[in-house]
Amino acid sequence: MNERQRIEQDLRQSEERYRLAQEATGIGVWDWDVLNDHLYWDDRMWAMIGYPPDNRCMSYTDWHSMLHPDDIAGAEEEVQKQLHLGQGFIIEFRLRTRDGGWRWVQGRGKVVTRTDDGAPGRMMGTHTDIHERKQTELKLQQNEQRFKSYIEHAPYGIFLADATGNYTLVNRKASEITGYTVEELLNMSAIGLVFEEDRQQAFEHFKKVQQEGYAEAEMRFINKKGETRHKRVVATKLSDDEFLGFNEDITERKLAEEELARSNDELEQFAYVVSHDLRQPLRMVSSYMQLLEKQLDKHLDSETRQMMHFAADGAKRMNQMLVSLLEYSRVGKKNEAAEKLSSRVILDEVLLFLRPAIDEAEARIDISGDWPQIDVPRDEFTRLLQNLIDNAIKYRAAGQVPKITVEATVSDREYQFCIEDNGIGIDPEQQTRLFKVFQRLHTHEQYQGTGIGLAICRKIVERSGGRIWIESPGAGSGSRFCLTLPVPTAAGVQA
Repeated sequence: MNERQRIEQDLRQSEERYRLAQEATGIGVWDWDVLNDHLYWDDRMWAMIGYPPDNRCMSYTDWHSMLHPDDIAGAEEEVQKQLHLGQGFIIEFRLRTRDGGWRWVQGRGKVVTRTDDGAPGRMMGTHTDIHERKQTELKLQQNEQRFKSYIEHAPYGIFLADATGNYTLVNRKASEITGYTVEELLNMSAIGLVFEEDRQQAFEHFKKVQQEGYAEAEMRFINKKGETRHKRVVATKLSDDEFLGFNEDITERKLAEEELARSNDELEQFAYVVSHDLRQPLRMVSSYMQLLEKQLDKHLDSETRQMMHFAADGAKRMNQMLVSLLEYSRVGKKNEAAEKLSSRVILDEVLLFLRPAIDEAEARIDISGDWPQIDVPRDEFTRLLQNLIDNAIKYRAAGQVPKITVEATVSDREYQFCIEDNGIGIDPEQQTRLFKVFQRLHTHEQYQGTGIGLAICRKIVERSGGRIWIESPGAGSGSRFCLTLPVPTAAGVQA
């Protein structure tokens, strides 16, 4: 092979490598004769915007007309810098496609020849299709703008903190909550604002976030005015060096809760004192009525004897109501700790206590369902079931044999217990009244009771985080009392 053949072979190989590189990268090439204003695009350039490969030339003005109006000024500036200053450029712009749309490309260019007087003679460069990447970038920018707008206008404080607990980003609401400007907060520690007596709790909260990745807490903090406020903090771990948190000022809610707790304590104490102290004069009334009846027995006519009986019976019922009121006020006040209990064992104990009433009424009681392990105070759950089953036995029509179904069901979130009977039923419009204190639908002569048993049931259930309700079509159609309790962690189920 002679020298000429070798050069021709090298040239062919070089052209083949260039062609393969173009195919692999999808890059188009352009060549602009600046002096004669002839702009050449190769086939790939035209294909990018949907035209067939015709290798036609155009002018610089033609290229301008293909640019998106918003991109013309920036593209022209970069080209002029290259023409006059000799700087290579990299620009991104949109070109009009054959179907009238727009496609993002990245243009590169450089002057490759100049005239003897230094004027640009020829410029060459490439176009790369970056439409998909640009669309992704724009979506990311839009999402970032939405995120920033959301953070800035969120109704609660949002912050980022580093591994030492120092703020690295805070929003406007965080500034409003604390009274400090955004700039002031960025030079402060999140824990530094916490009320001194709650600092240990704040450290524990931060430690939990580091270890478990998430934590919630309520604590006091000092605002810029020196006032003690309450806040709820929710924090999550983004990385070992960054944490995202949310602050909510709950001062008004905490003050309302404290006032409500004080009011409830006062009411319960009042109920306890009144019901306890009133029982002493009632016992005196009952005792003296008995003495009077004994001493005057021979001198009493039937009408007077009946009036004395009414007075004694009224004192007796008043005493029963006061005892029930005492029981109501004591729910949750005995400091009885919740414990793991077999609900079926408690049910069996309740049925044993109620055996005399069951036998007297010849009641039939069916038990079904899965009876779980529950985590509640034993005495309260016992009283709860006893009240509900006793009512199912008691509230029946004359001569009717009670048929009662006691059922337990288990779901992922809660346990449900239902007591269904074939008794006298309840008017739907009256059902909500029954869970209030001293609300009765029947006279004392019809059915014994103080009208407080269901109120006690409601208080016990709600203290345990559950709910209680009645289902009954109406009078004569029976009733179904249901209650739920939340499922404790790692609870077991007993068949």
